[in-house]
Amino acid sequence: MTKLLSILLLTIALLLGSTGMSWATANKRNAKAENAIKCAAVYMIASAMTENNKKAAKHLAAIQQYFQWVYGAIERKRIRRPITNGMISRAKSSYQVRLGKQYDRNPNQVYTLEMQCNAWRALMASALSKIDSSSSQKFVERAFRNVPGMPSAPFRSDPRWSRSKVLIDASFKKWTEMGRITPQSVRDKLRRSSK
Repeated sequence: MTKLLSILLLTIALLLGSTGMSWATANKRNAKAENAIKCAAVYMIASAMTENNKKAAKHLAAIQQYFQWVYGAIERKRIRRPITNGMISRAKSSYQVRLGKQYDRNPNQVYTLEMQCNAWRALMASALSKIDSSSSQKFVERAFRNVPGMPSAPFRSDPRWSRSKVLIDASFKKWTEMGRITPQSVRDKLRRSSK
């Protein structure tokens, strides 16, 4: 009887545990979505150095937009409702703050992230090349959801590492001079000043 009761309790615990686990997993952000918003945040920080270069600013904004679309398509499916610009702005701002702290502790981790994001852009471009003006919204969202995941960083022998370091160092220096503003911090400041 004790053995039967033990087996029954163990079975119930496993069932409840697996149900709770799948619920928790379903409500956690997808790793691809997290990486996409991190990359958008990296390039948002990089845009700090483009104040006098409209072409570079436009280019970095386009890069951010692709990553935000990946994030939005995945998150929309996960939470089953539209993703607003405000939701994207809050997530990107949160990662900007985290990246600032990470850069202060160990800039090498941010160089690595930028190298991964850059390599991912090439993979995304290839995966998204089938989208054209006649593509349906469902097709476009599916394409963004199904881009390959973020790759590992290229080997250290890749000559782009030195350019990434220069980009990140100059970007974080300028962003710090600007007070490490984020879209959310600007929005919050405007809200406070209008009261």
